Parts: sequence; C-alpha cells; structure tokens
Amino acid sequence: MLRALALLSLLLVRMPAVATVVFEDGTFEPVQWEVTQVGSPPCGEDPLFFPVACAYATVSGPCGCAEVSQRPGGFGVTYRHITQAVLGDGQITWFHHLKYATYDPRGREGPLVSLDYAEDTLGDCDEDGCVPVPQATGPAVTQNGTVYIRPGLFAECTFTWGQCTWTHEELRGLVADDFVAIDGFGDPHPDFSGQGLEADATLELGFYRANAYRVGNGPTVWHGTRGGSDNFRLVLDPVCVADHDCEDGDECTWETCAGGRCTRAHVPGFDGVLCELARAFRVLPDVCRTPVNLRRRLRARLTRAERVLAGGRGSARAATRRRRRGLRLLKSAEAVIARAEGVRNRERQLDEDCARPLFGLIERLSVLLGEVDVGK
Repeated sequence: MLRALALLSLLLVRMPAVATVVFEDGTFEPVQWEVTQVGSPPCGEDPLFFPVACAYATVSGPCGCAEVSQRPGGFGVTYRHITQAVLGDGQITWFHHLKYATYDPRGREGPLVSLDYAEDTLGDCDEDGCVPVPQATGPAVTQNGTVYIRPGLFAECTFTWGQCTWTHEELRGLVADDFVAIDGFGDPHPDFSGQGLEADATLELGFYRANAYRVGNGPTVWHGTRGGSDNFRLVLDPVCVADHDCEDGDECTWETCAGGRCTRAHVPGFDGVLCELARAFRVLPDVCRTPVNLRRRLRARLTRAERVLAGGRGSARAATRRRRRGLRLLKSAEAVIARAEGVRNRERQLDEDCARPLFGLIERLSVLLGEVDVGK
C-alpha cells in the first residue's frame, strides 16, 4: 500500500515525460540470453533420469533441467526452442533473462508505471496431436535477488491441418501487484516506484517457462515438455504526459495517456485486421525463407482478403458478408500451406518447422477477423 501511495504521489506531481522503453527479440542469439532454474519439487530417484533426459541440458538443478537452443523456423530465421525435464511431482520454473533488458526506477527514466508483454508460443505436440501438459509462460523480473512472475499464460498447443502451430499471447497494462515472488527473500511484489528500501531497485526482465503441475504416483514420476518462443516483446511505460509519450512503434495499436499512465488497444474493426494483414505481407518472406511459389500463392489469397475487408463500411449485413468472405479466403490460405507441407499429398515443399508459423500467422488473422464487431 505504501508503495502504491508513493507512486500515486509521483503521478500527481507533474513530471517530465520519458519515452516508452521497448525490449524485443525475434532471433534469440544464445549470447544475448541467460537461463536460471528456480525452485524444485520433491525429487524422484530414477537413476536413468539425468544421464538421459539432461545429457545436453543448458541449465541443470535439483530434480530438473532445461535445454535451450536457437533453431531455424519461427516467424523469422530462428526461434528459441525450449525442452524441460522434471523428476518429481511439482513445478520448476526457468527464468529466461534478456541480458540487456534492465530498468532502474530510480534512474533517469523514473518510476515504472506499467508494462505490456507479447510473445508467440509453440506448444508441445506429437504425431497424435497435442500433449496435454503445456509449459506455463509469461513475463518475469528479478529485483534485488528475488524472482517475480506474472502467472496465468500457457504455451498451449493449437492443432491446425494436422500440425502444431504457433499462438500469439499478450498482456497489457501490468503493474507491480500483478507479479508474485517465487524465489528469494524480497517483498511479495516487485517495486516499480523506486521508493522501496531495496539495496538495488534495478529490474532484470525476461520471461519464464515452467512445467505445468502433473500428478503422478509420487516423487519418482518424471516428465518432459517441449515448446518454443518467438517475437518476445516488453514495452515499459514510465510516467507519461501526452499520447505521443506512449508510442511503442506498433502501428496496429492506439496509444493513450491518461492520468500519467499509458494504455494501448488494438486498432478496432476491419482496420485492425487490415493492419495485421499488412504486417503479414512484410513477415511472409522471412518465415523460413518461404519458397517463392508458395509465397506467391499465399499473397494472392491474402490480397483478395485485403480487398474484401477494405471495401467500405456499409451496413451490418454487408459487414457480416465481408467478414464471412474474408474468413473463407483465410481458410483457403491454410489449405495452400497444408498442400505445400504435404498434409494432403506426398510432395513436400515445406517442412513442419516452416509450416507451423505460417499456420500461426493465418490463424491469428482469422481470430482477429472473427472478433470484429460488425454492428459498429
């Protein structure tokens, strides 16, 4: 409560605005990241566990390990592949810290008011479909030796045309009380105000992955999970004065400053979907160096969808028809990917690591279009 009051008092005093700070990574060079294992469940006693499951681990600790690698695929050239193994019943968390992502609320930028988080996630699946135990994920920070996470997100498996695909996750307007301590001796929540008694108020930022809790037959049960992360993005907002102080470089969101706090929302309606379509056109050549023939066919479908969605506001009935036609065109784009990936025939032009982000790209557009309120 005292920290909240201190931050409120800072907001009430007119302070010079400081621009929004953005940390993002879509390639995941290993040298830019470090991984720390946090916590441990009761350990099992399987003598084969560590020699087999953790032979190539990036980080190992009591009762668990994680192997992290940079792999071809994702929405650009590479993504972050994450394998986790746990021996026992319980949860282990791994903190992935982007080394240069730090913020000092006592520094020039001043108090941190809120932050936005976004990530594309790949769930665990095999030839039979989705694995029912997903990796937990979300933003994480450390401050003065204590690790804090914002729980609630999962790298869930989405299955499309027989493929595990990427899913976009985002959280907006997170404040200090949204984060909970999972390790260390600090306060229950981090201090974003810079007014606390910590010896060091600097925040080290990144994301976390944890194995979802799995009930077995006691502490000897072990299990592993696989997943992926791409397009990691954190937007940190100090005190703002005007809307332009909240600019984060994302053309598909509207930024507003009110009461010293930035808020963002997707551009609504068909305009928002058209903006994401434009982004998809830019991303398409970089997705695993998409083959020229496939790229041409996909662009043709997406261009037709763009024309349909850009055709005037019209009545609610007309808007409903436009949305329906747009969804059909996006479904036909998925079919193009499926044929190239060999789902329907033996001629494979695209491997699954490249098909997955393409399916994810179309699925995101379909979700956004399906959510358009045609009555407005």
